[in-house]
Amino acid sequence: GALGPAVASPLVDLLGRDGDRDAAPRPTQARGRAVAQLLSEHAALLAPAIAPLLQGRTPGVRRTILRTLGFAGPGWEESIAAYTADTDEQTSREALRALARIGSSKAATLVVAEIEKQHAGVGAAAEETLWHFPAAEAQRRTRELLGRRESRMRHPEATERLLDRAARSGLGDLQPVLLELAPQFQADPSTLS
Repeated sequence: GALGPAVASPLVDLLGRDGDRDAAPRPTQARGRAVAQLLSEHAALLAPAIAPLLQGRTPGVRRTILRTLGFAGPGWEESIAAYTADTDEQTSREALRALARIGSSKAATLVVAEIEKQHAGVGAAAEETLWHFPAAEAQRRTRELLGRRESRMRHPEATERLLDRAARSGLGDLQPVLLELAPQFQADPSTLS
């Protein structure tokens, strides 16, 4: 805490010194865990200094930085969202978890955008992430997604998963959405699987 944001870069360098910590020997993994813990404990203080360090890092280091930004709270959503469609699936999932950890309306908007894009592997993970937001936000965004006809038509499988999850979570007030869906299913019964 006394060193402030100046300590961020050396700590991130420690994470990457011996290469990707996912493939590193055990002593380096222990050091990586200790550094990750320090970063998480001081996330709000260090976030301004570590956000610019995301680029050019190994996937393991990027995931640690993304996790830290998630603990830093609102204000880091855009920095995190840039990695929701990362080529490394674990990194994209960590970015989604970080957005859920922040739990803000802006973070939820970014997760909904990923649901609507339905990138390979990320769309279903984003759908699941939505349910890790505060209940009221998750329900509001689910209603919003189900209310978008164009999205339902483009991604019927995602719509089905959202409806299933909404029903299992006890989400009420779906009557207007279900009434709007009824003509679509009557016109094309194959969409009911």
